[in-house]
Amino acid sequence: MKTLIVFLGLFIIQTSFVSYQGDMTRYMARQAELKFMAEECASGAAALWDQEAYGEGEIRFDYEAGMGFALDFVDYRVRDMEGVADIRLNLTFEDEFTGFHPGSPPGVPAVTATLMLECEDLFRLPFLTVTSLQRQSRYEIQENPFV
Repeated sequence: MKTLIVFLGLFIIQTSFVSYQGDMTRYMARQAELKFMAEECASGAAALWDQEAYGEGEIRFDYEAGMGFALDFVDYRVRDMEGVADIRLNLTFEDEFTGFHPGSPPGVPAVTATLMLECEDLFRLPFLTVTSLQRQSRYEIQENPFV
């Protein structure tokens, strides 16, 4: 009887461990996917410049085109993700027109993309609950790309 009790205890612990490892792998893959999406949104939005402002000697992003690109990209990538309840995108532009944040290097145009994902619980174990993820990426233009 003691052998059966010990076996059942070890079996339950091993099953919980295998379940946790599978869920953790899925969690890490979801984090990597969100990071990739944030990097693509930031770099894609940073690549879209306001050509008229540049002709006048200013370095300014095209805010509407950048936000449109990022929203389209996020909508495209979220289609294949399962269990997504809501995803929010926040783009922060820093250039000569909008100004630079105090903690940022002065004179360096940048775009920061923040993705916040609300989803169903990623872990099946009852004592772990993760329903929201957030990833952020920043793309800086160190030198004038048009020179």
